[in-house]
Amino acid sequence: MAARADGVEGGIVSRLEGTMLCDLPSKQVPVTVEASTAPKEAYAILLKANVQSAPVYDSAQKKYVGTLDLRDLVPAIVKKGDSDDADGNAGPELLDRILKVSAEMRGLPSDALPLLINPGGFRSVSEEGSLDDATRQLMHKGCYRVSVLNSAGDAINVISQSTVISWLQQHVGEFQKIGSQTVAAAGCGTSPVLAVKDSDPILTAFALIAENDITGVAVINDDGLLVSAVAASDLKALLCEASSVCSLSTVEFLTKVRQDGLGADQVAVRSTDTLAHVITKLASTKAHRVYVVENGKATSVISLTDLLRHIYTNPDFADW
Repeated sequence: MAARADGVEGGIVSRLEGTMLCDLPSKQVPVTVEASTAPKEAYAILLKANVQSAPVYDSAQKKYVGTLDLRDLVPAIVKKGDSDDADGNAGPELLDRILKVSAEMRGLPSDALPLLINPGGFRSVSEEGSLDDATRQLMHKGCYRVSVLNSAGDAINVISQSTVISWLQQHVGEFQKIGSQTVAAAGCGTSPVLAVKDSDPILTAFALIAENDITGVAVINDDGLLVSAVAASDLKALLCEASSVCSLSTVEFLTKVRQDGLGADQVAVRSTDTLAHVITKLASTKAHRVYVVENGKATSVISLTDLLRHIYTNPDFADW
């Protein structure tokens, strides 16, 4: 392993390989859903725990069989919203109505809806593994959380993409190359940017997120300028609010449920910013993506997945 002049050994990937999962501070107790749980109770577990998704464990098979994700309810939420009577129901009542619509869309009786398990969504690593092992799993499309299993096969921790970004932010000063490389030089963003207008119904934003299996979309005004962003995590707020929020515009919804403001500056970076700045912004805002803005317009988007893949495919970051 190469050593830098300041005595720090190895590049980013090498350091991730040397960071063992068992040594990470403050373990996060994972939320798990039993496969036999009724849908309404299962989704209520996610909402109560304030998580978007969770692994599903089948006690009969004695193994994890997939994941449960709130985004799978989006088609039913959109259909319900199209015919919403805005009666103001919230919480369990709203969730119950959405599940009934979901059953109807599948031609099933309202009490016969199965748990909507994504069998390919569950990924895991051993507690004896490294942060590198988890990160390589997190670079797969649609994988945002990895369960850490002990020798008995029980989930004892969760490593998310945000966990890795937080680690990078804590150590970013040790890596000179990532501190100096600009967004433009990295070229790790993707385009075109998926966006909704601030006047569009909020359901349009969630439908776009679900259809493209992404973590968020940009919000622009009539002039095409970036004004905010909708994240998949905002879906939890929609399900916990009165059903009338389904009829709100995107900006009205964000104003109602966001406590951290709507400003584009929270999700925007410039092409001249360094990757260190991008990492710091992602870690501080807990966002899953930032938008590269030129003259107020979002020209590309950098997701956590994009950033991790760039680090792993760029030989400059693997070793010094």
